[in-house]
Amino acid sequence: MQTIAIVGLGNIGTKYAMTRHNIGFLSLYAITQMLNNPYILHNSLNYQNTKTLLGDLESLVDKKKGIMQWQNQKSMQSFQAKISLKDFVSPLEYFPFFLTQLKCLNPHKKPLDSLELQKIFREKLGSLSNEYEILCIAPTTFMNRSGIALQSIEKKCNIAQMIVIYDDLDTRFGNLSFRYKGGSGGHNGLKSIHEYVKRDYLRVKLGIGNNIILHDMLDSLVAHNTRVSIESFRTLFYETYLEKLCMAKIFKTKSLFKVMESKIFMDKNLDSNDFNIGCQQMSSMDSNPCHVECNKTSNKNFEKDISNTTQYNKILESQPFGRVQGVEVQDNGNLESTQSTDSINSVTTTQNKDSKTSTPNTNLTQKIDSIKQEDYEAIMNLFSSYQKSGDKEVANYVLSPFNTHEKTLLAPLLAYNGLVVMATLFEWAYRNHNTQTSTDSTQTQTFMPLDPFSVLLK
Repeated sequence: MQTIAIVGLGNIGTKYAMTRHNIGFLSLYAITQMLNNPYILHNSLNYQNTKTLLGDLESLVDKKKGIMQWQNQKSMQSFQAKISLKDFVSPLEYFPFFLTQLKCLNPHKKPLDSLELQKIFREKLGSLSNEYEILCIAPTTFMNRSGIALQSIEKKCNIAQMIVIYDDLDTRFGNLSFRYKGGSGGHNGLKSIHEYVKRDYLRVKLGIGNNIILHDMLDSLVAHNTRVSIESFRTLFYETYLEKLCMAKIFKTKSLFKVMESKIFMDKNLDSNDFNIGCQQMSSMDSNPCHVECNKTSNKNFEKDISNTTQYNKILESQPFGRVQGVEVQDNGNLESTQSTDSINSVTTTQNKDSKTSTPNTNLTQKIDSIKQEDYEAIMNLFSSYQKSGDKEVANYVLSPFNTHEKTLLAPLLAYNGLVVMATLFEWAYRNHNTQTSTDSTQTQTFMPLDPFSVLLK
């Protein structure tokens, strides 16, 4: 049996559980929830699962529930969970727009609908051998000694591949990038791994650096100097970001902020129909017998008066592709909300009686039609100036909790990251299977190029 190790870096202890430095642990928690609770998959790339997908990984240890069960392996100084490769990648079936990125499913690039892709995926998944198992690892040695735990695990397991998920201060929050080789980049966890583990591994970097659009300082820096409603601007950012996670076609030719700009200034070249594709593909899950119907509410525009951060939590009800539902965002009880300034402007949005016939972007463009070109450029300049942690002391920043605005995007980001890891391992295992059945059995397979999956908010 060959082992594929998926390592999430973090610090044990309740006080560190929901901090930025623990995003590796948070990723493993989200993956576990996606595997153990398949009924949440239908909406795992929107705001509805904030409470379900975020939590303390230690709370899952020794709980005998689900197909992915965590145990405290004291001899190897880590929390561990084992699962077969086939079970691990099975959630991909519910996300046809992820399957379209796997060349092994459609090497000749034929026009296939969602049901055809799902059928091919199931057939190829069934053809894989049972020689691979996934071992998820959360070192309990604390971040700076992560390599010690991995060294002891490597001696006892036949590790074929290793993936390490960690936080990156030089990457702004919301970004996700992949590298197979490289240095530590100043990350103490990676330094320890390089010292004790002499092998290459796939690095999954989740940004925790400053994202000015999601930072509280934007309210005081911009709101009183421009005519921009920061709440509306952020809502547009959330909508566009989720569309990018769902791989809307428009992002093949436009960056995230170019799409935002097109929406703000109502660019005639922006085809709103592109944003319906991922939603239509996700709706095909309804015919799957494994899918459990989620509670649904009727589509409607939201009408709220926002004057402080507490009220602001309730406006983030938009789903991917511009649809707005009356679903209240829920924060995990373990997450401590950060206090923001009182400079957030109040904004009231009115309900559109003709919402059923309007385009997906109508609601937001009505709210942001007061944004002027110079105001938008001022915000983008501020964004460029505060990409990292700003003037905060680094040690305090990385150990701080995510702020209110960041928490709304954390769950879909972690869900997306989990799906990318699943897709990567499925494609790698399938190519390895084909290599072993061919005459050239000595060929070593590497991971596929991951550029199509990278969320780079340029």
